[in-house]
Amino acid sequence: MRLLARAKADWPVADLARPGPPLPIAPLNRIIRYGVVGVAVSVVYSLGVVLVVALLPTHNATCASALVFAVILPIAYFAHRQIAFFDATRDPFQPLRFGVTALSTFLVAIGGMYLVTEILGRSYLFGIALNCALIPAANFAIFMFWVFRVGKREVGGLPFSVGGRSRE
Repeated sequence: MRLLARAKADWPVADLARPGPPLPIAPLNRIIRYGVVGVAVSVVYSLGVVLVVALLPTHNATCASALVFAVILPIAYFAHRQIAFFDATRDPFQPLRFGVTALSTFLVAIGGMYLVTEILGRSYLFGIALNCALIPAANFAIFMFWVFRVGKREVGGLPFSVGGRSRE
């Protein structure tokens, strides 16, 4: 029984009933959560584009992509907020920062594809590979430090980081 009690005490989720914000999670755990959410959102987005292209009378992939992007954006925010960055202190500007980041990512993806296909004259598959390599890593860092501001807490209305040093 003592072994079970000790194991429970060492388990990072053992204090779920603890009042206040959740404890920060390990970086690898967050990266895995971010990856799972990202893959799930990407699959839903891709299937949505295929479906909308098939349903649009013009079969225009650019219009379908923009439409599905607008629909999937709040779903992606909610998924990242609840799963990958659940321990971040909430603030009213997170959705706006997420939207700005997502729109920037969308423009970078289009620009990267244009660079690879039109300027460098390579296959669009290289553009996909470039976007798959650069965008998730950049977004993870932006989400951590700007969108969800992981590690930032407020005590008595004053912002401070988990390490105790002020960020402002």
